[in-house]
Amino acid sequence: VKVGDRVTLVGTDGAETITMEAISALADSFNYEFVCGISRRVPRVYLQGGKPVRSVHYLLDAFL
Repeated sequence: VKVGDRVTLVGTDGAETITMEAISALADSFNYEFVCGISRRVPRVYLQGGKPVRSVHYLLDAFL
């Protein structure tokens, strides 16, 4: 992964899907622990019908 690459931390990308439950099982932890650990540095892209409908970048928005 390089700077600027798009990655999917949780969800579906093509035919691949990863859930919080799957991540927590691999780490032998609780799913909410990972949700709480995703900081505001990670931009959010909200999809509807597989298409982006909204994007939020908390770190950049704080300075604009």
